[in-house]
Amino acid sequence: MSTPNTPFRAQVKGMTCASCVGHVEKALKNTVGVTHVQVSLAAEEAEVEFDSEILQPEKILEVIRATGYEANELTSDQESTTEAASTRFSPLLQIKVVVALLLASLTAFITMGQINPWFALLTSAPVQFWCGSQFLVGALKSARFRLATMDTLVALGTLSAFVFSVYSLIVNPSPESGTHHAPVYFEISAFLIGFILLGKMLEERAKKKTGEAIQKLLHLIPPTAHVVRKGQTMELPLREVVVGDFVLIKPGEKVPVDGLVIEGGSSVDESMLTGESLPVEKTIFSKVTGGTLNLTGAFKMQTTQVGKNTVLAQIVDLVKRAQASKAPIQKTADQVAAVFVPVVMGIAAVTFLAWILFGESFANALLYAVSVLIIACPCALGLATPAAVIVGMGKAAERGILIRSAEALETLHKVKTLVFDKTGTITMAKPALTEFHLAPHAPQNALELIASLEAKSEHPLSQAIVNAAKAKGFQLLPTTGFKAILGRGIE
Repeated sequence: MSTPNTPFRAQVKGMTCASCVGHVEKALKNTVGVTHVQVSLAAEEAEVEFDSEILQPEKILEVIRATGYEANELTSDQESTTEAASTRFSPLLQIKVVVALLLASLTAFITMGQINPWFALLTSAPVQFWCGSQFLVGALKSARFRLATMDTLVALGTLSAFVFSVYSLIVNPSPESGTHHAPVYFEISAFLIGFILLGKMLEERAKKKTGEAIQKLLHLIPPTAHVVRKGQTMELPLREVVVGDFVLIKPGEKVPVDGLVIEGGSSVDESMLTGESLPVEKTIFSKVTGGTLNLTGAFKMQTTQVGKNTVLAQIVDLVKRAQASKAPIQKTADQVAAVFVPVVMGIAAVTFLAWILFGESFANALLYAVSVLIIACPCALGLATPAAVIVGMGKAAERGILIRSAEALETLHKVKTLVFDKTGTITMAKPALTEFHLAPHAPQNALELIASLEAKSEHPLSQAIVNAAKAKGFQLLPTTGFKAILGRGIE
């Protein structure tokens, strides 16, 4: 039986701009059997739907690799590893940023201070060939596959400025001083590489923040569960829990999977799911959700959903898919970015030829062409929108707000009225005693007596009463024979 919409996710390494995304998407869309493609530069992922009777996953990976990028199937273990890695900065990138900006500043001081420009060559060379090596390698790799990416622009622009400056040093020396008459542009190429690397570091920071948001959601699930099998309770890794298992949930523990209460009862904090701050009483046959917090009693549950089928796992998947989705304005930006690099290279070539035809010297014509490339290099056309989407959705997820797609996020600016149906989303999410009225014949220390009774209860309303009594300076009295009755109060 044909399954035309089999989903497949791949990790794609090496993409640096929207042009890269366009090349990968175009190659996949032209593959027979592929029905839908979505490639995310920020997440470094490709989501492909295909007909499994026509196409195999390995073929999809081969198509991506044929465009010049690394590709591997994204399994559950790899996903968690990728998310953990996304929460860390690359130390080498940070070092390169610092080195590039320091040496670029020193190079500028040398050239502006009319110091021997050979020193500028020495200070800018490490920036060009070590700090900027990733652009040179990326450009060579793109050239092998007959592609033009943002790395191509950066490499051409900076290398042209550097080589032109070396040329000026060699062919225009002054015999008296050993300096030169023609200007050099070592500081321009050095600063450009430094600023682009700084932009990439800021991009990593954005990914790190988003990775942290997803990690916070994943950390709501405990790594182990107390499973009851053959009358024995054993602590098992969550991946070994299957549908139908009996799981014991103790007070203060998080519910590991979705299921039904079959024995006992408790109060469960479901604010992570519903937004309501007050706990929900759970009795026999009540549904419980993985990631919620058990507060008071102990209960036994039977699992109904595990792994990626749990509600929380679907929420995490929703956040990931939303971050990888494209806003309507981003699709327009991608279309422009896909042809941006070839157009800029063409404009630079026309600029060079035009100045030559107008009688300008070769050196000046080359300088004007290099200027076109340099101005276009830091183009964030294909990066600004996906970075904004991924950061915005990540920050929203941190605050418990889930956005279904980038299109919904883009449309949000038109909203003028918000209607809330969950009190916990706009309150302190913690009950507090606001008013207290005494009956005509009630003792004056009634609040002290009530708080003393409620002190041993873990119910949020009880805690609100106790906190109010303490704030008024009452001393709690000792109690005996205390008993909390689930869902009914205290005795």
